[in-house]
Formats: sequence, structure tokens, C-alpha cells
Amino acid sequence: MINNLKPSFMVVIGIVLLAFILSFIPYTDSISGKCVIKSKNVWTLSKNENGQIFSQLKSSSVSEKEPSFRFVNFSNSDILNMNLASNLGVQSEVKKGDLVLALNSNKLSSDLEALIYELKIAESKLNLAKSQEQAPIIEEAEKKIRIAESEKEFAQKRFDRAKELLEKEVSSIQNFEQLEFELKEKKLKLEKEKANLQTKLLTSKPEQIEIAQLEIEKIMKEIKLFEFYKSQGNIYSPISGKIIEFQNGSSLCKIVNLDTLSAEIYIPQRHLKRILKDQTAILSFDSYPNEIFEAKIIEIGDEINQSEFGFYVVVKAEILNPERLIKLGMMGFTNIKTGETTILQAFLGGSFSKIGLNVWW
Repeated sequence: MINNLKPSFMVVIGIVLLAFILSFIPYTDSISGKCVIKSKNVWTLSKNENGQIFSQLKSSSVSEKEPSFRFVNFSNSDILNMNLASNLGVQSEVKKGDLVLALNSNKLSSDLEALIYELKIAESKLNLAKSQEQAPIIEEAEKKIRIAESEKEFAQKRFDRAKELLEKEVSSIQNFEQLEFELKEKKLKLEKEKANLQTKLLTSKPEQIEIAQLEIEKIMKEIKLFEFYKSQGNIYSPISGKIIEFQNGSSLCKIVNLDTLSAEIYIPQRHLKRILKDQTAILSFDSYPNEIFEAKIIEIGDEINQSEFGFYVVVKAEILNPERLIKLGMMGFTNIKTGETTILQAFLGGSFSKIGLNVWW
């Protein structure tokens, strides 16, 4: 019976010895996953169904949160007459602050001249509205002017006659001064009646004046907007990158920075607690079998996703790409080091993630 126990005892001794040896052999613990390359810094100039141009800037963070958004233009004619700067085309490289899109100044000037002409017509309509007074009131004012003119003429004749008689010493000075006063009075009355007529002419039907004034205000706003476009309508790139689209559907222009990209890494859910921000992720691609690329984790997704392979989380990392070797949409393999341990501890802790990867994928 003792002889039968010797093999089992030897096996136990062997296992203990192996575990002892494995407890001293170092092992780099890591998590593996697949990844896909996406853009990090993107600027898009788009247009909507209302003819409005708006700028969308996705930068400094690769999150899918709402990017910076602002309207930059509002004229349909501007969109149709906006062109790339003369030295640019699709695939051209631009630097931050470079002129990208310029308005067609000839078309803009033509539109502005048309608006100024419309303004003159609207002002004429307003003047006409103000002059269209009710006939009886106008006629009454004009009648008073005619009476005042007759009285002034009569007073002028009496004054001239008195002056002539005074020079001949036939009339008294008192009579002359009285007639002079009356003449001044009649002249003043005539001026007042003329002013009254002008007031009547400018006091027209309120609704007609209001319509004409609203039309003038509308045209004036459009003129100011066009003048603003003419002085500041050109659009400059807020980032450095390459023009990859121009006049493509609703996208008027799209610039992507290819020097810094984002890697979306898909990690099994069970390894989520071992992933931390600022960890280094090692990326490899079939296109470059002998090269590896380092990326820094900058965001851990808040949502658990599901695929046919199981549950996973999206981790995003930033990768520098100065030589432009990595392309948008490229798929690769990622290895994230999570610490140093021993082979025994890794085995007992179930952290051989490559085994898990084969099952998950």
C-alpha cells in the first residue's frame, strides 16, 4: 500500500515544486482587445435646409458629446457662391487660421446693389403713403393758403400806396406804420398756412405708413447683413489638417487633423475594473506587422455594449500619427499592460486575458 502512495506523493511534490517555481517567474499582466481608428480633431462646415451655414468643431476630446456648434452665415446665395480659396482643393493641407472658404464678392456686390435699389423704392412708397391725405382736409388747407395769399397781396398794395403817399408827404407816418404792421401779419399768416399744409401732407393713413416703414426696416437689416458678409464673410480653418470633403451633400467642407487620431478599443466587460485613464495601450496592425504604436487612454465609455461575442465597453485612446502611417478606419489589435505579477498569481487570479480574448472574439 505504501508503494501505491509513492506515485501520488511524487505528483503532489511535483505540483508544489512547480507552483513554487512559477511563483518566482515574472509575468506582465495585460488586457487585449480589438480597435478601430477614428478621427479626433475634425472641423465640419455644413448647411441645413434653411440655407444656414453652421460650424461644428470636434476637438480636444474624442467623446461623442455635442461638439462646439455655431452659425456662421445665413444667406442661401452665399452658400451657392462660396468657394475654396484659390490655392486649395480636396486633399490639400491647411494650417489653423488659413483661409479656407471665400465668398464670391462679385455676386455679393450685385445682391447688395439690388437691395439698395429696393430700399429706394420702399422709401418712395413711404413718402407716397405720407402724402396720400384725405382730399377734403388737403383742399381746406390749400383754400386757407389761397385766402392768406390774397390778404397778403392786398396788404402789400395798401402798404406800397401808403409808402408812396408818405414820400409825397400826403399821408401820415402813423398810417404808414399801421399798414406795415398789417403786411407783416399777413405774411406770417401765409407762412403758417403753408406749414399747416405740409403737416397735413405728412399725416397719412397710419396702416399705410406702418407697412412702408416695416419694409424699409427689413431691407435695412438685409443690407447690414450683406455688408457684414462682405467685410467678414470669409471663413478660416480653426484646426490644422487635410481637406477631405468639399460640397458633399449637406457638408460644405470637412477638415480632419491626421497627426493625432483616436483609437476605439473594445474591451470585454469583465476586465473593465482593470482599465484606468492615462494607461498606455500598445496598438498593432496587419499593415505593419513589425511595428507597434503607443496610445494613451483618455476616456472609458459609460455604456456596456453587446455583440455576438459577449458584453464589452468602448475605451478611447489618443495616438500620435506624425508620419501618417495610420489611416482612418484601420482595424488593429490592442494590448494594455495592467501591472507586473507572477505566472502563478496570474493563473490563480484568472487574468490570462489572451485566453479570455480567444473565447470572447
